[in-house]
Amino acid sequence: MRYQDLVARVEQLGPRVGYTISWYDGVYSEANYTIVPLADGKFTVYRPSGRGSNFPDHDFDGREVVFDSEDAACDYVWAKITHPKPEPEPEPKKFTMPSAAELAEQRRVAFANLGIADPRLARREDGL
Repeated sequence: MRYQDLVARVEQLGPRVGYTISWYDGVYSEANYTIVPLADGKFTVYRPSGRGSNFPDHDFDGREVVFDSEDAACDYVWAKITHPKPEPEPEPKKFTMPSAAELAEQRRVAFANLGIADPRLARREDGL
């Protein structure tokens, strides 16, 4: 697909095309994907650093992505944009301090499991 086709598809997803894709025009872009034509007729894709600059996108092997055609670069960006987001991890359980009554019951059960009916009567091994 050509860049204009990509823009049309992205517009159907939402109104903020300028923050999703852009075509390199010699200046920094905050778009998530900037398609950059190279001097040899190939294309690459840049991503924002979040600090006022762009950097080339890389594949899983750490190589800069380079495409032979505008169509291939636009297809790549479209696939990235529409790739399903991973399911969020469930929030970890939050710790809540047991009440005094719950702590007392836990202590009573622990001593009962040791065969001690009244913990005040228990003697320590070291005699203290």
